[in-house]
Amino acid sequence: MRGYLSVVFILFLLSAAFIFTACGYEEPENNSVGAYTEEKSTLEDIRLAAVGENPAGQEFISQDEGIYIMLPDSEWRLSSEEDGCIGFSDDSGLINIYYSDDDGSAYDSVPQNTGDVAEIMTNAGIPEEWFEIIKFDSSSENGVKDYSYTIRFNIPDEEGNYSEFYSISRSLCSGEKLYVAAGQIYDETVVVQCETALKSFAFLENDD
Repeated sequence: MRGYLSVVFILFLLSAAFIFTACGYEEPENNSVGAYTEEKSTLEDIRLAAVGENPAGQEFISQDEGIYIMLPDSEWRLSSEEDGCIGFSDDSGLINIYYSDDDGSAYDSVPQNTGDVAEIMTNAGIPEEWFEIIKFDSSSENGVKDYSYTIRFNIPDEEGNYSEFYSISRSLCSGEKLYVAAGQIYDETVVVQCETALKSFAFLENDD
């Protein structure tokens, strides 16, 4: 069943006009999420805020790709790493981070409200009765558009049995770069923790 739900999740990302190479999901190996030891002054502020929100979180920093996130806890593992996508998972679900150059198209087409998100869903062929938009937030600061959502899905399989899961996402669009952290969560009790993880998600400015 989860494979079917993953197809729906990827379909949603594609319908939102984010053209990425999809992260391949693999069973997590017994390796903890890595982090770099070098720090920047801008990174310190990000880390302090993330630790304040979730002191027991699992930190991931990629200075090469300019990505930071504080994962919900130490159970989350780095499960895939490809050009344009980094994936994490635990028993409750997965979080993927997608990144790409942007010619301005994504920046110009950022959804403004829940109606825009619902339209994306229905245009992707997902019936309205299959999803409920729980949260939507949008803001803009220093030229970076930042929006996030939480959607509860209740989708039938071929036998008519319904399965519930949550899709959470946060996108940062600078007009030149696009970063999307997106989660597919099967356990309702950890949705808030995963939303907190996405709140910590940030991209780091280059020194040059």
